[in-house]
Amino acid sequence: MALANKKYSPLHSRTGNAKTALKAKFDEGHINTLLDLADNEINPEFGALIYQLQEMQEEFDEIRRHIVNDVVGQQGPAGAQGPQGPAGSNGAAGAQGNTGATGATGAAGGVYGNKIKVLPNMFMSNDDANLERVMVEDDTANNFSIRVGSSTIEMYAMIAIPEGKKVTHGQVYASQNRTCSFYVVKYTNGAATLAAVGAANSNIHFYDTRNNTDKYVSSTATNYLLIKVSTSSTADKIYGAELTIADI
Repeated sequence: MALANKKYSPLHSRTGNAKTALKAKFDEGHINTLLDLADNEINPEFGALIYQLQEMQEEFDEIRRHIVNDVVGQQGPAGAQGPQGPAGSNGAAGAQGNTGATGATGAAGGVYGNKIKVLPNMFMSNDDANLERVMVEDDTANNFSIRVGSSTIEMYAMIAIPEGKKVTHGQVYASQNRTCSFYVVKYTNGAATLAAVGAANSNIHFYDTRNNTDKYVSSTATNYLLIKVSTSSTADKIYGAELTIADI
């Protein structure tokens, strides 16, 4: 049930200093003058009025006590901490991020296991003859390779080494066991250093026989590996090559 509207009106409209002056009169005990008049039967109605005001004051005091102590109450001490509840369910998985773009296929067909495939079309000729060309050889059915148009031409393939890898071996597959040389080249200025030499159709270990130490070619930001095949006949065929790689 909602609180009903008040039925009384203010007894006075004094505020500030004027109200303070009234309090001063009360504090001086002048209200007892009304009681004296009642006791002397001069104004008995003042006694009845003071009695009723006192009853109302005690009623308000009781209401205040009830609200403070029974309704609102004093805050008790904090209770002991309860046991930890079971873990809640995991939240929903976050949205999947965008898939990165597929990297470009390597120039040599990419890496397969620990091998870099060097396809025959990666070889090109040098300028040692007037007819510098490399041709696809397909005279034999279902047998493909490349060959040169001049016996004085050499064949070259330039292969990028994957980041974090090193080349440990190289092998050229050819119709003849021609000399194959492997160089590490800096593409910013073309400077080359011989890494290994051997014959085609053999797995050439990048090894320094003078010092009996490995001479592996590690990938850098500016190097690549060059394969040189010294052909001596227009009948020399190259089927492809491979580089063996390992982690640096």
